[in-house]
Amino acid sequence: LPKERPPTRVGTRRLTPTSRCPSLRALELLAAGRRAHASRRRAGAAAMDISLTGTDGLPPKAYISIRAGDTRRQAPATNKEVFRFPPGGYKCVVIDVFEKLASAQVSIAGLGGESEKHRVEQLSLTRIDGSKIGVGVKMEMHDATAPIKPKPKATHSEAAAKAKQYLEEHGVQKMLQDMVHALLAKQPADPLCFMSDFINGQKSKVVKPPAPKAVPPEPVPAQRASANQAAEILLQGLGDEELAGFPVDVCPEEMPDISSHFSLMAEVLKKDPSVYSSLKGVRTTRGVTFAKVIKPGMDNRGHRMIKTAGIFAGDAESYSTFGQLFEPILSLRYGGPPA
Repeated sequence: LPKERPPTRVGTRRLTPTSRCPSLRALELLAAGRRAHASRRRAGAAAMDISLTGTDGLPPKAYISIRAGDTRRQAPATNKEVFRFPPGGYKCVVIDVFEKLASAQVSIAGLGGESEKHRVEQLSLTRIDGSKIGVGVKMEMHDATAPIKPKPKATHSEAAAKAKQYLEEHGVQKMLQDMVHALLAKQPADPLCFMSDFINGQKSKVVKPPAPKAVPPEPVPAQRASANQAAEILLQGLGDEELAGFPVDVCPEEMPDISSHFSLMAEVLKKDPSVYSSLKGVRTTRGVTFAKVIKPGMDNRGHRMIKTAGIFAGDAESYSTFGQLFEPILSLRYGGPPA
C-alpha cells in the first residue's frame, strides 16, 4: 500500500490587510510620513506676540495698528496692550499710528424691528481743535447667516466703455487717425521714423475735448491741414450719406483713369476694360449698382505693396450679377481659376 502523504504545514502568521495589499501598505506609509511632516511644521511655527515697550511724542488717544500677513490688530496706544498673531512664518509686520480726530455716540435702539430695517445718520463732529467735520453713516440689520454678496466685477462691456472714454478724453483716437492718413498721403520711405516724428509733434497738442457746445471752429495750422482733411474724409461716409467722390447711382460713360490705382479691382479693369463697359449700367434686383460695387476702389487708390479688393458686394446677388468682375478678383485673391 502507498504511504500516506504527510499534511502540509501551514504558517500561523496572521494575515493583516496591509500584508494582503502591498499598495495599501504604501499608502499608509505615505500618509504617516505626511502626518509626521505636518506635526514637525506645527512644532516649528509659533504664534507671535507684539507689545509696546514705550512711546514718545504720540498724540493723546492715539491708536496703534499692526498688520502681519492678512491679520490686523488695532488698539489704543498703551504699554499694557499685547497684539497676538497666529502662526504664519511672517517676514515683516506693518505698524501704523492713528490719531483720533473726533468721536460720536449713535443710538441704534429699535433698529432691526419690523418698522425700521435700516437707519441713515448725518453726524456733525467737533475736532479737538474746535473745527467741525461731517460723517454720514448707514446702519442696516440683516440675517447673520445670509452669505455676503461678492463685489461685482467689471464686465467686458464696462471695460470697453472705460477704454473708449480714456481714448476720447486724451485725444488718442483722433491723433492715430491723423497719423495713419498723413502716412498714406505722403508714403515716406521710412514709415516708422515718420510716425515717431508725427507723435512727437503732437505731444503739446493733444488736449481733452471740450464739453459739447456751439462754438466756432478754431483756425487749423497750415502744417496740420492735410492731416485734418484726411480725418474729415475718414468720418464722412459712416452715416446715411455716401462718401463724396465716385457716384453710386450711375457710372460715368467712360471709365475713369485708374492707371495709378493698385487694388485688385483696378488690376482687373486695366487688363480688360470691356468689363466696365458691359457692367456700368447693370444693377441687382435690390438696386445695387455697378457704380456702388466699384466705388471703394475708385475713391481709394491704395498702395502697390498692399493689395486690397477695392469692391463692395451690396447683396448676395452681386456675386453673380457682377460675376465678370468678382470672379477674376476672387481668382487673384485666392489663386486658381474662378469658381
